[in-house]
Amino acid sequence: MIKPIRKRRRLLALSIAATAITVTSFTIPAAQAADPNTAEGAGYTVEPVGDPFEAAYTIEPGTYPGADKIAAQKKILLKDGDGQIMLAECGSAPNQINIRSVVAADLMFCFNLSGPTGWLKMEITGSYIARATEDKNLSVKATDVQNREILTEVPKGENRPIRSAGATVTVVELRVNPQ
Repeated sequence: MIKPIRKRRRLLALSIAATAITVTSFTIPAAQAADPNTAEGAGYTVEPVGDPFEAAYTIEPGTYPGADKIAAQKKILLKDGDGQIMLAECGSAPNQINIRSVVAADLMFCFNLSGPTGWLKMEITGSYIARATEDKNLSVKATDVQNREILTEVPKGENRPIRSAGATVTVVELRVNPQ
């Protein structure tokens, strides 16, 4: 009777070790991620989720596609979103969201909205005006130089300043909610 208990304990210990190896093999350590300041661009990690005694699975973060290349070319850091608000060439489509910024090549970044709602987290420094689409209201979250949050509601089809005490700000999120 003693031997079956030892076998069960040994089998349990081996199962736990195998699960731990499986979970860690699906994680790319942040130290191995590519340096965002190089041509290789931003790295990415996959975080393990779940109980180590259950089958392992992973969830990928919703990073913006090509964000590293866009950051190098256009001086805008696109972080993540739901895929409904996408950076676009200004004038490439009617009814765009616009953010005016002193760092933009043409002083403006434009975004297409492809659904009834959407959100996008980013960093656009030197921002000073936001424009909503003709048919949707826009919420713009920004931070000033003291890192205080500024929330600006932009009615559909209108421009609104997004300054703090006359200074430009960094836009950190765009959000279009249902009417």
